[in-house]
Amino acid sequence: MEVRQKKDANTTFTDDVLLGCISDIFGAGSETVRTSIGWIMYAMAGFLDVQEKVQKEILEVVGPDRNPEYQDQKSLPFCHAVMLEVIRWRTVVPLNLLRYTLADTNVAGFDIPAGTIVMGNLWAVHHDPRHWKDPDNFKPERFLAPDGKSVVKSPHYMPFSVGKPCQFYCIDCKHFTLCLL
Repeated sequence: MEVRQKKDANTTFTDDVLLGCISDIFGAGSETVRTSIGWIMYAMAGFLDVQEKVQKEILEVVGPDRNPEYQDQKSLPFCHAVMLEVIRWRTVVPLNLLRYTLADTNVAGFDIPAGTIVMGNLWAVHHDPRHWKDPDNFKPERFLAPDGKSVVKSPHYMPFSVGKPCQFYCIDCKHFTLCLL
């Protein structure tokens, strides 16, 4: 609204850009949530040992007499680790959005001039054996501290890319967690 009121002829924020943003919120945002929840259900059905640990942790923390709440996630490290591992193991958005380099840079020995369009392969990052032991296997424990009481994220974990955060990150995590609970 402010942009429209200022009537700045040099703005790049147009009605078409606004429409695109709204479309992303309802299209891409809901699709990633739906797909991720599907993978969570798949993992729970396919890895019964993990399902049993999730159930045990929920019963220990929440108990049988009340429904789980989002705030319970802080006390459910294994459940949180399962959520993180599902998102890593089945990277929902395998290819990042197109970006362009702001300056000349070098990546893995390749010179990339400023202004070059680049696209990150997030699936490759999440399945790189240099950074993940047995990357194609589903192992929620990889996100737990050695004592199993807290979650530890790898710097190579980037399901929503890096840099400016995805606007859906918090929404997605809440949906995934509530689905698991």
